[in-house]
Amino acid sequence: MASSGVSVVIPAYNAERFLSATVASVFAQTVPPDEVIVVDDGSKDGTPALLERLSETYPLRPIRRDNGGQARARNDGIAAARGELVALLDHDDQWHPSKLERQLDQLAADPSLGMCFTAVNIIRDGTEEVERLQSWNPDPAAALQKLLTGCHVKTPSTVIARREVLARVTFDDGIRPYGGDWLAWMEMAAIGVRIGYLPDPLVDYLQHETNLGYTATHTEVGCRVMDRFFHDHPEVPRARYWRAHWRLLAAENGDGRRHLLKAALVHPPSVRPGWVRVAFMTSGAGAI
Repeated sequence: MASSGVSVVIPAYNAERFLSATVASVFAQTVPPDEVIVVDDGSKDGTPALLERLSETYPLRPIRRDNGGQARARNDGIAAARGELVALLDHDDQWHPSKLERQLDQLAADPSLGMCFTAVNIIRDGTEEVERLQSWNPDPAAALQKLLTGCHVKTPSTVIARREVLARVTFDDGIRPYGGDWLAWMEMAAIGVRIGYLPDPLVDYLQHETNLGYTATHTEVGCRVMDRFFHDHPEVPRARYWRAHWRLLAAENGDGRRHLLKAALVHPPSVRPGWVRVAFMTSGAGAI
């Protein structure tokens, strides 16, 4: 069988409940990867023993390291990858069988793309819902403007990127409890990487009680991501506006009056009269 040139990187922490199905979905691909790297990020459950058993069935490359967070584990896996393309997968998500094949076709059809991602099938509490974008422009400037409005790459599990692109960015473990991936996609767009999109849901994204997304609101994380991004890229147009925008959203969603004050300090014209009312409505969210 011809080489696909794909390395799969799976960071895993306390993944005993999910990892078997995740790995099985990789080896059920219509175009199989060349290697599958599982980075055990210092798991405290039965993940190490499970990984040993899975390695007897599948040709895995396990890496064991002390706990340092998902971002660091992902970076370690990418650094160890040998393929020209790297596909990312979280330990609790699953790929549909044609996922890699479809994305490889897209990258082959447009060699200017440095990364591509797909729509997702979100599974929560026994229900399923497809989440897809109505439009996407792969041009870096357009992609960055879209990403400034939210992390439209729903999960890293939808992403495949050229290794040369991933060598120019890292997943930031300083953005906690999550958001390092969002920052990475923005960094890619800022350095001129063209990002493709497939509107078909080729990934099952499992939402459950141990997801990091349950530990902080999207708007709180958005404030942190924007602060870090614009610290590194002050040249991006309307930097002050976007930082204020996310602080206003955080205040509106009850994440604290302090965000309203910071928005006013960052970009005073962004604060409208209605936000004064928000300040009183969020009085229980903490002191300024």
